[in-house]
Amino acid sequence: MPKILPNSIIFTLCILTTGLWILSKPSLGQIGESPLRSASQLTALIGSVLLSLTLLMSTRIKIIEKLYKGLDKVYQNHHLIGALSFILLIKPPILLALKT
Repeated sequence: MPKILPNSIIFTLCILTTGLWILSKPSLGQIGESPLRSASQLTALIGSVLLSLTLLMSTRIKIIEKLYKGLDKVYQNHHLIGALSFILLIKPPILLALKT
């Protein structure tokens, strides 16, 4: 059985979210026309994904504990990812305020 790195799963989910966000746009020119709005949308989406992952990590599911090889490492990563998601969720209002 191949060894799955939990951080690679998190990175893949963020890349997948970014790809789906890009595909939701009618044209790539729309991203360039309003870069602050686009950045705020993308940071809000990735922040929401990371926040969802922190909630999942706090449930103490045995599979997650095995992936991280210990409950202490799960909560260390929960703390780091939670802080990153908080930062990403604070940025959209700031970016939208800069737009005006």
